[in-house]
Amino acid sequence: MDPEYSRCVQRVFVDLYKKGLIYRGKRMVNWCPASLTALSDEEVTMKEQRGFMYYFKVEVVDATPSSHSPSGGEGAAATFLTIATTRPETIPGDTAVAVNPKDPRYAHLIGKTRAASAAGGIAA
Repeated sequence: MDPEYSRCVQRVFVDLYKKGLIYRGKRMVNWCPASLTALSDEEVTMKEQRGFMYYFKVEVVDATPSSHSPSGGEGAAATFLTIATTRPETIPGDTAVAVNPKDPRYAHLIGKTRAASAAGGIAA
């Protein structure tokens, strides 16, 4: 974002906060489909419910634009990553897969990309 534009956005948020029109909470993470707005955790009554865990196996490829071959290079066995979610409907909109860089099991995936699918590439 342009630095001047960023400063302007910040000034507006500070002004709205000082006028009491917005407040600073943990973070805004919940989308309300009825009012079409984001709600903070303070405004949401959480309710436990039974759900399902869905698992997707996705191929990991080299991130270099010139060669989207399986991660081991030509002739090597493909590398796959299992992604678990309770919201499979969000998979087409996913733009990234986060891995813990300190976890040696996933360190080799940093900088890799998910093979293209209907959902598009997903970077690790």
